[in-house]
Amino acid sequence: MATSDLLNELSKETFKADADMEHRICQITLKQLDDTSGDISGLAVKCLGLLVKKFTAKSVEELVQVLCKKLVTASAKQETARDTASMGLKTMTTAVPSGEAAATLATVATPALLSGLVDPNALTEVRENACGGV
Repeated sequence: MATSDLLNELSKETFKADADMEHRICQITLKQLDDTSGDISGLAVKCLGLLVKKFTAKSVEELVQVLCKKLVTASAKQETARDTASMGLKTMTTAVPSGEAAATLATVATPALLSGLVDPNALTEVRENACGGV
């Protein structure tokens, strides 16, 4: 499914996904975040804002774990991946409704981002993104 098609489907009020479909969409979206085309990764970031509203807390947890890992462990050569992960986390944080998904996002992201802040070997950019991540 093309990223723009996914975004259009997620935008529909009638969109529903079972657990298997949620997992597959999460995997596809995470893969599209790594796309070398800025347009594709930008659309994938927009998808994250809709996913956090429509998917279960378990799927939100899966997304947040991967994004935090990318943000905190990215090397100096992986600046684009780190920046995209940061934008994705910010998009999810802004869009998340109160409730279980919000609690999951905070519970998973906080320790991961703090680890990036306190790591003496972390790049300055990692610390900056960790401070602005959530």
